Amino acid sequence: METRPTTMEDLKSMLRVSLGLQYSFDLQFQDPEFNCELCNLTDVSDLPDKPTLKMIPLLEVFPIESGAVSEDQHSSADTEILSVSSMEWQEPWPSIFDIPNFSVHEEYCP
Repeated sequence: METRPTTMEDLKSMLRVSLGLQYSFDLQFQDPEFNCELCNLTDVSDLPDKPTLKMIPLLEVFPIESGAVSEDQHSSADTEILSVSSMEWQEPWPSIFDIPNFSVHEEYCP
């Protein structure tokens, strides 16, 4: 990039145009303050001089059974399961949990 963007929207717009992207995304960067681990980017002033960025595409969430979902609601592709209703996963806890017996070495392992 020839100039450093001043806002997140400017940065995303520059990336969208230069890479020809047609979808929304979030950004992560390798933060030198956290041993170069990826961190969510919320302010361009957090970026080092020569950053390494990761783009996380956002998928539109579509209504599963009932209720309308607006177009601006998004979900990260890494964490959201879009095809299964959350109600299908909910089951009551069992009243009794069976805990298996382990060998002596496993039972008394520090």
